Formats: sequence, structure tokens, C-alpha cells
Amino acid sequence: MVRRQVGGVPRFVHPVAREAVLRALDAADEEGLHVAAAKALHRAGRPAEEVAAHLLAVPSFQDVWVVDSLRDAARAAVRRGARDQAARVLRRALFDTPVQTAQRGELLVELAEVESAATFVAATRHLLEALPLLRSATARATTLVRAATTCLRAAPDEFAGAARAVLADDVLHPGTAVTQAVP
Repeated sequence: MVRRQVGGVPRFVHPVAREAVLRALDAADEEGLHVAAAKALHRAGRPAEEVAAHLLAVPSFQDVWVVDSLRDAARAAVRRGARDQAARVLRRALFDTPVQTAQRGELLVELAEVESAATFVAATRHLLEALPLLRSATARATTLVRAATTCLRAAPDEFAGAARAVLADDVLHPGTAVTQAVP
């Protein structure tokens, strides 16, 4: 029923056999197989998009390598012009990222950059959510400068409020944020 293909990856010999096995599994078994496959592919150094295909099929399990793997898959999707796929993968990565962390802020910035070509509103929402999570005033100011066009189009009032907050931070700590972020 299963044969190893080029690269040692096992595959079902026939689609009917694959479907029969999958129908016999309950949700927990199927989830367990996807998790095992994702871990095995990750350990084997397979492309991040192959790993992500299995991670997208399971709920969050917040393992250390998951977010990095999903981010790599999103970057690969962007490189091949599949921004919708990249956004889907990054949204999934948010489930594996603790709330109120710098890592989540960085992930939200990546998601906003991917989304900005399609939807200014979602991109703006994610950028505004990311700003307070970023570690440094410089990171916040850099994000604000890079995001200005997107935010101004979608949510001028919210953007103005975020800009005032970053500028206030720079006033409290002169030369640490805005002056370094502006080219």
C-alpha cells in the first residue's frame, strides 16, 4: 500500500488506498499523524513549505521550532508570489506564539507586510497591534516608518495615535527611535 519515493518519502501506491486509511482515522489519530509528519520532515531538513502543510492541518501545539518553520514557509511562499498562502501560514503561526511577546509583534509585522498588497485594513490592524509588543523604541519607530503608507490609507486616525506614542517615546529617550529609523 505504501512505497518509498525519491528522497525516501513514503507515499501511498494508489489514491484509493490513501483515502481508505484516512477515512478509518478519527480526528485525534489524524492530528497525531500530521504532527509526527511535521516533526519528521523538520528533522530531515525538508523544505519549510512541506512541514507547514502538516502544521496547517493541526491546532496549535506551541513547540519551539514551529513558528520558525512557519515563518520560513511564509517567506518561501512570498518568494514564489503566493502572498495569500504566506498570510495563511503566518496567521497559523500566531496560534503558536504567546500573546504579549516581542516574537508575536515581529510576526504581526511580517503578516502586515504580506497583507498590505491585498488589504490595507487588516495590515493596519496587525501593525497597530504589533507596535506596543516590539522590544525597542527603534524597532517601533522603524515599523512605523515602514508602515506609514499602508496605515495612512486604511486608518489615518489610528496611525496618527500610534505615531504620537512612538514620538513621545523618542522625546523621553532622545535619539533612540525616530532619528535612527528615518533614512
